[in-house]
Amino acid sequence: MIFKRVLGVLAAGILVGNVALAARAPTLLTELMEASKDQGWSKACPQIMADIRELKEPGDQASEEWRDYVTLKAGCLSEVYRDAEVVAFLKARLVDGHRDPELLDFLGTSQLRLGKSVEAAATFEEALKGGLPDKAKKNVYGKLAIAYVKQASAGGKVPDQAVLVKAEKYARLAVESEPTGEAGADPMALAQWGHVKLLQQDYDEAIRLFDDALLKSASDPGWPSAEIRKVMEAQFTISLGQAHYRKGDKAYGGNLMNKAVEIAPTEKFKTVMRAIRATIVKPVPGRPGA
Repeated sequence: MIFKRVLGVLAAGILVGNVALAARAPTLLTELMEASKDQGWSKACPQIMADIRELKEPGDQASEEWRDYVTLKAGCLSEVYRDAEVVAFLKARLVDGHRDPELLDFLGTSQLRLGKSVEAAATFEEALKGGLPDKAKKNVYGKLAIAYVKQASAGGKVPDQAVLVKAEKYARLAVESEPTGEAGADPMALAQWGHVKLLQQDYDEAIRLFDDALLKSASDPGWPSAEIRKVMEAQFTISLGQAHYRKGDKAYGGNLMNKAVEIAPTEKFKTVMRAIRATIVKPVPGRPGA
């Protein structure tokens, strides 16, 4: 009799434990999702990665819990640049009927960082066609511009102008999607558009956009530190110098590129600026600018 009672207590304990775990999982998932929204991916993910590993994937792929789980795991893997894992994880789940546009954004970002620009562009295009929220479109426009620029210049070849038309379209949309249009665009978006114009050999427009990027960069509140502001100032300055140099004003363009080296805040970045300057002043035969 005593033995049966002990078994009964143990069984009840196991049952209660299983119920508690089952009840805790959605609550934990909800808490982790709220943390990622409140703190942002960069702050939240290092703190919650261990908890994410404890979660079990919900079985119902049509449920909100399943979408939250996949978003959370993919988002944090992406945040720590585990891009091969992101691609494998999402490709196994983004099957017909579950091609969520926001999850496609994560997939495209990792594909782009892995150098798969053709696949990334197709993924981002699908995300836009699938109803990506308006708040996410600006970033996807910018990433599409990068993907098409990489395609157009793959292997160091002379840029494919037909592909650059697509890159220009999305670089422009990234700027124009601001509520106040170009006037409210951030320096990075302006410079990206300028870079496409440079590759299209529209030097006057490239100069205008790089000038605007430099002007806004000086007071832009988005830079996380004074050093990063200097890094970007150097980057925009050397791009502006390149545009003037390619247009034919080699003396002024060369002076701007020299200035970019001086602006660069660290010796390591000065070396990068010198290397960029060298490719412009003495381009490799058969490559753009030669």
